[in-house]
Amino acid sequence: ISGTLTLANVDVTRFHESGLHVYNETGALLATVSNGSFNDNEDTPNLSYGVYFELEGNADATLTVDNNTFDEIESDIVRFETNSSVSNTVNILDNTSTNGGGGDNFPNGGGIQVITDGGDVNFDIQGNSLQDLPGDPIIIASTGGGGDVEGSIGGANPSDGNEMWNDPASILGDGILLTANDEFAVNQTWTVLIQNNFIGQNGAGSIITGMGDDGVAAVLGDNNGVYNITIEENTIRSVDPQGEGIDFFADEDRNVLSPVGNVRFVDQVIVSVGTLGPALEIGTRERVGGCFHLVGCGTG
Repeated sequence: ISGTLTLANVDVTRFHESGLHVYNETGALLATVSNGSFNDNEDTPNLSYGVYFELEGNADATLTVDNNTFDEIESDIVRFETNSSVSNTVNILDNTSTNGGGGDNFPNGGGIQVITDGGDVNFDIQGNSLQDLPGDPIIIASTGGGGDVEGSIGGANPSDGNEMWNDPASILGDGILLTANDEFAVNQTWTVLIQNNFIGQNGAGSIITGMGDDGVAAVLGDNNGVYNITIEENTIRSVDPQGEGIDFFADEDRNVLSPVGNVRFVDQVIVSVGTLGPALEIGTRERVGGCFHLVGCGTG
């Protein structure tokens, strides 16, 4: 598929699988989904998404999803998954997700997931409100193939930040999860900014449900990737007894090449953590290289 796809001002309600599913193996596609409403899909395993892009071969796509509302979506509101040999881009801006997981509280419902299993992926996730979710609101993942990952969750301005919190009846998730803990995710470079997000509460501080696990979690290793991560000016509220403010873990325990982590922690406000969890934990195992910079962080 090549060309332009625009989906604007649509109402997709009570659908069986995904509200929009695009599968592409070749060609350049510029796609925009804006000002729409996606509501109440059914319980179909692995296909219950609001907007689902699946890229293979040499497909080249730029997807922008902005100013939509999602309610009772069984799995991710946006899932962008690339096994393409070329670079792809996704921008997820100013959307609202409520009641994720639907009636049966499907794990991870209502969140955002960007996955690379091949080519490079660039992402910008800003200004989203992810409310009452049963799992992890935002996941960036590599499952192998060696593609580079670059992007931002939030940004330099407070209005760029995302707000997210767990459903009080199902407090289970990390707020933001970065994961590349796979021996096949080789020769990668990650460059990720996480800034000005409200994790475990809304921006006004009037909803303080918290996150059921870590505010920000990075689980990286069993490969020779280089992970450049900046975590800056976020407000974090974790409530689970094991929950941590920020957890960075890298390892090499499968007798493969070791990762390198270059991580900056700057000016966080960690309002609360679990009774058994630290505000910040850096963990390594086996052979790991790293440079860590910590400044200006406080607890509430």
